[in-house]
This record gives sequence, structure tokens and C-alpha cells, in this order.
Amino acid sequence: MLRQALETHYNNGLYTAGYRIYATIDFTMQKAAEEAVHNGIISLEKRAKRGVQAALIAMEISTGRVKAMVGGSDFWINQFNRATHALRQPGSGVQTLRVLDCDRTWHERR
Repeated sequence: MLRQALETHYNNGLYTAGYRIYATIDFTMQKAAEEAVHNGIISLEKRAKRGVQAALIAMEISTGRVKAMVGGSDFWINQFNRATHALRQPGSGVQTLRVLDCDRTWHERR
């Protein structure tokens, strides 16, 4: 996803202009996220139907930086990124973000 956005914006200059690209992905967290999605899908497929998908985004609470992101079960089979492009309700995951935002706002006002 990052590479696609940069290629669109910088064209060939991305590879020839000497840019340095920094990302916030944490390798250890990324591996753990990929394993969690993989194991979760296996577990669901045992109990439900085959072909289920999942996505995961792990963020650093204090900065909002993305530390890990998994967009589906197997990128090499399907490049659709469910974490960023799926048009579905986020469910109860948003509640956590709202609570954290309210907590942060409350502390800033004190």
C-alpha cells in the first residue's frame, strides 16, 4: 500500500531521486499480527465455513502510528487489502478508540 501511494505521487523519481522512506511498522508486531490472523482464520474455518477472511490494524495509542497491518489471509492469492479498502462496519473496535479519545480529551482539559 505504501509503495503504491509513493509510486503514484513520485513516479520514477521514487527510485532515482535518493529519497529515504521511513515507516512505523514494527517487524515483531507485524509477524505477530500475521500469525494471529492466520490462526484466527484456521479456527473460524474449523467452526464455520471455509474461505473466511480477516484484517487487523495495530496502532500506537499515543501517536496513532500504524505498528502492524494485515489486510487478509494471503496477499499472494488476493491483493485486496481488507484493512484499508473493505466497506464494512468496524464493529466494536471503534468503541475502544472512542474511549481512548475521551480519556485523552479529559486529561488535556485538566
